[in-house]
Amino acid sequence: MLWNNKPELFGLLDIGSHTIKLYILEIQGREKKWKIIDSLWMPIQLGKDILTRGVIRQETLTDLHNILKRYQETLQSYRIKEIKAFITSALSEASNSESVISRCESILGVPVTIIHPHQENEAIYLAISDIIQGHPELRQQGLLICHVGSGSSRIFIQQRGNLLFSQTYHTGILRFSQFLPTNPAAYESYFFPFIKQLSATLKSVLGEENLSLVLLNDDIVHMVEHLGYKEKHGLYEIRRQELERMSFHFLSLPPEDLVLHYNISDTAVQSIKLSLVFFLSLLHYLNLSTLYLPHTLSTFGFAYELFQKKETSLIPIILSSAKTIAKRYLYDAEHAHKVMEYGCLLFDKLQKPYHLEQKERLYLQLAALLHDIGYFVSATNHHKNTYDLLRNTEIFGLSPEEILYIALIARYHRRSAPKKTHGDFMNLDMHERIMITRLSAMLRLANAMDSCHQQVIRHLEIKLTEHSLHLLCHIEPRNQQAFEVIENAIHLNKTFFENFFGIKVVVEKL
Repeated sequence: MLWNNKPELFGLLDIGSHTIKLYILEIQGREKKWKIIDSLWMPIQLGKDILTRGVIRQETLTDLHNILKRYQETLQSYRIKEIKAFITSALSEASNSESVISRCESILGVPVTIIHPHQENEAIYLAISDIIQGHPELRQQGLLICHVGSGSSRIFIQQRGNLLFSQTYHTGILRFSQFLPTNPAAYESYFFPFIKQLSATLKSVLGEENLSLVLLNDDIVHMVEHLGYKEKHGLYEIRRQELERMSFHFLSLPPEDLVLHYNISDTAVQSIKLSLVFFLSLLHYLNLSTLYLPHTLSTFGFAYELFQKKETSLIPIILSSAKTIAKRYLYDAEHAHKVMEYGCLLFDKLQKPYHLEQKERLYLQLAALLHDIGYFVSATNHHKNTYDLLRNTEIFGLSPEEILYIALIARYHRRSAPKKTHGDFMNLDMHERIMITRLSAMLRLANAMDSCHQQVIRHLEIKLTEHSLHLLCHIEPRNQQAFEVIENAIHLNKTFFENFFGIKVVVEKL
């Protein structure tokens, strides 16, 4: 899209688990400011089919076809030529997912992008953070952001604008509904274990800091809009007493009356019931009097992903999230940050001559921060323990494939180099294996330069020649004896680096 000062119309289609939403956005200028000028939504049973049958039924495919055809007519009436279409990642669980996507693309005439959970996390968090910028009172304290979706749920814990913790749960409204007790009065007990665990996580991350609660659910927002609530700077502010009245009214009516009264689908009725009980239980347990609901969550997330994400660097957020993980496992912060510093110096010196991609620098930083967390499990084979922990850890902003990269790089910071008998390493393609090997070699050398965990090198300079890499180590006089430990560690660990890069490592004490 060519940005100019004349407003342009843009179509945004969100094919979700139980609703298909079309938003007509007006995009203004190079700043890519956008606003909603029209929206449509229609119920669909995609999520229910996937969960109960593992395949999208023909009846649902017919509904999908009719909805998309109707939306096409709307787009044509606005004379919109550019549209972006997203579809839930839950679709990949259906045995006929490729056929469904092909059918959508055939009707719309544009590619349909599957949004994976880590991408949705990223888009939602950045969009909500952008909204919170307009609410200084929320930015000055702890913040729990909780999203309950159809197929998955997620939480983010923020402190004074910094992301400290994020977690995705592959359980949403549709999965919850499979195991719910028949009596709605028992819903609170059903949610209690999760809420209790969430409260413990909050305490470990934020301590006793004041907390505000932001809850994300499009169906609740639809109901709030229907009841006439007005948003302020993108947020609805709802008191607990108001939510209690809302919940009592909603739970007392039969589903068929709710469908007619609120103009919602049967699936949305269940979603709202569960969400109201969960949100109220959370407010009571955390002893909070107010919750905040963002307006049109999906639109904010996807629009942010499309128009504003490139303006935002994720690296500080990703590193902040990784530091929280490291703290959870009682890492040696001074050592980890010094290893990260040395690793970055090595990377920056080698980047141009060896044509290293910039994203590799972040992988090295993360592996350096986290390389010793395996000590939390056991000092024996702690590098392997680190690998196991990271393979089962979620890091905000990273895909599962990227987390595997970090785990492997950290695993190879000591002892064995990558081998053909290492399954997860060999399952990568050749270019990925090369990347893992070179970053592991850098991490191993960086770790050796602080092997005694005392930061004895006051200042490090690195000089690269055609045949050698010179580590010029400025040492305080009081650390002269300790430096002998560093020299020995470098000597023992430099072979991996030398063999990969084909240059000699030379240590000089200054």
